[in-house]
Amino acid sequence: MNINLCGGIGSLIGMIAGTVLVAIFGFNSAEMEEFPYVFGLAAVIMLASVLVQRFFVKEPDSRLKLQMEENKAADEAAARQAMKEAEKAEKERLKAMKLSGSERRSLIFMLGCLFFLFCGVNAIQTFFTLFAGEILGKDGASATMMIAIFAACSMAAAIPAGKVGKKIGRKKTIFIGLIAFMAVFALYAVTGNLAIIWVALVVGGAANMFITVNTLPLVLEIGGLERVGAFTGYYYTATFSAQIVTPIVYGVVRVLSGSYMSLFYYCPILFVLALLCLLVVRHGEVDQDKLDALVEQIELENAE
Repeated sequence: MNINLCGGIGSLIGMIAGTVLVAIFGFNSAEMEEFPYVFGLAAVIMLASVLVQRFFVKEPDSRLKLQMEENKAADEAAARQAMKEAEKAEKERLKAMKLSGSERRSLIFMLGCLFFLFCGVNAIQTFFTLFAGEILGKDGASATMMIAIFAACSMAAAIPAGKVGKKIGRKKTIFIGLIAFMAVFALYAVTGNLAIIWVALVVGGAANMFITVNTLPLVLEIGGLERVGAFTGYYYTATFSAQIVTPIVYGVVRVLSGSYMSLFYYCPILFVLALLCLLVVRHGEVDQDKLDALVEQIELENAE
């Protein structure tokens, strides 16, 4: 939930900052070229982020490093032998935790759901300003502020989305978000009513966060606490692959269709595919009572 909230805040600030810079330094409409200040700002922010991570983010020591520090008084040969035995035991434990066929199928279809979902959402974020310019007659600044509404609604929905997911279940919350997203986009595609586009941005932004906040916990729950790193990698492989593929695929769709109005047909189709994948997922829902009991137990142990 926190990672998606921070991502929403970052997206909103980036959109507003880009619009302000273009307004201040101008836009060469004759050649359709922006001055490079927006890209310069992005480079400075990314460099600052890297420096903050390097000097202020302290990673905790791994279990193996802690174990070696605790056993450093022991004989070096004995410590190496103990480590070998520990690694062997860890391999056996992971082997015993191998996913069942049903769990593996749930993981594959959940990753497919993520791929189609992010293909649709990224297409909106990438091409909406071009759609607004061609179909709605908006200038660059106005179009950017419209998509900023989408980002703002996503950010505002981050915490409620997490709470709803805990209350009614992750899968149900994702399902509701997908249905809402498809409904408003399909409604605009059918009616072409300008007022509906504002509804689509507001509802779609909130629905996007209701989906996104609950997908990562669902994937991680399939893998279990011991494999958080690997399954986080699976999650981001699916989502970043989508963000690589969809600009290319929708670019082809735009050329063939001849209009950016196709964006409002392209995205609902992808959301339908994501929904079909989600319906096959049978694992990943957390037992909230069990989780609360585990958290309480950990807190008690830490207090002692």
